[in-house]
Amino acid sequence: MAKPLIDWYDDASHVFVNPLLPEGRKKLLKEAVNPYKDMKEHIWLASSGTENFPKMIALSKKAMLASAKAVNTHLQIEKQSSWLNILPLFHTGGLAIHARAHLSGSQVFDFSENKWDPIQYVKQLEEFNISFSSLTPTHVYDIVSRSLLPPKSLKAIVVGGGVFPEKLQEKGHALGWPLLKSYGMTEICSQIATASSTHPHANLELLNHVNLRFSAEGFIEIRSDALLTGFVQGNDPDKRFIDPKVEGWYISQDKGLATDGILQVFGRGANFIKIGGENISFSELETLWENIKVKHNCCQDVVLIDLPDERLGRIVCLVKTGTEHIVHLDTLIDEYHKEVIPIAKIRQIYTVNAIPRSELFKLKKHELRECILKLDCGD
Repeated sequence: MAKPLIDWYDDASHVFVNPLLPEGRKKLLKEAVNPYKDMKEHIWLASSGTENFPKMIALSKKAMLASAKAVNTHLQIEKQSSWLNILPLFHTGGLAIHARAHLSGSQVFDFSENKWDPIQYVKQLEEFNISFSSLTPTHVYDIVSRSLLPPKSLKAIVVGGGVFPEKLQEKGHALGWPLLKSYGMTEICSQIATASSTHPHANLELLNHVNLRFSAEGFIEIRSDALLTGFVQGNDPDKRFIDPKVEGWYISQDKGLATDGILQVFGRGANFIKIGGENISFSELETLWENIKVKHNCCQDVVLIDLPDERLGRIVCLVKTGTEHIVHLDTLIDEYHKEVIPIAKIRQIYTVNAIPRSELFKLKKHELRECILKLDCGD
């Protein structure tokens, strides 16, 4: 069982940065916090930074515990429950598990420093009689693609951190995995809404620490005791501390709708792109592509990316690595084209050495675009 990671009630603050980041980036992120190291009872975490340079986000310990209490209530966590954590502790996904276990008095078996191995993960679930765990859709894909079966002790796995394709949910459900889809963000210490049912089409239910409203443009606005205190942009030379809340409300970049405690998330506002004057939800295109990959058991890393185009404004492209042959790629592309309007068809295929991803397998779109630009420029 893991030792207590943090004293949740003392004045000490903590800074968590991915130790595998390039030294220059780690230095910038740590230096961003230096002017504010006297802030008490805070945890500093880097944002995912998939589109821009990461921010260092300040979360109070009280906020972390407010989130943990709501999640424990939603999942009905008890003292005799147990958690298996394989998510990094420099992300809210892993750190929040320790906060939940602290409040409930339950056990945490932490293997966050180990290399991800789906077969070993299932063995650990069984060996330690685990009740709960958290995974990303990529972790679930690795489990499902091997047709691994869950142990009887497992009550639920919360799945978050990216698009969770319906086809993947269905395959996991058919194998008996109790998967609960969720929606959350670092800025609110973890979950905002989580399903109660493991059925693939279950609704996202708002947790009891959250109040939501929606802007005229449809952006989700959040009020909660679990909200961030503020942030410092990681590459800001002035290291300015910014509290983004407006009268206690945090305006997210996501669009959605809530009715009677049920949340629908439509995708990031930034992911609504214009192609030849048409307003296209790139999030929906990504979800469609991931569902097609799951349907055809495509295990290779091949992704959609939007790129600038002089004529159309933006275009949809496909990126794969040169290290593996993509079986039946033409079949996947043909099926995608049958499901989209002509303007959203794939117009270019690029091959790169590696597709940049975060520790939780999120696509680093900014880095990928830079990599493709170098290919086009012949660098």
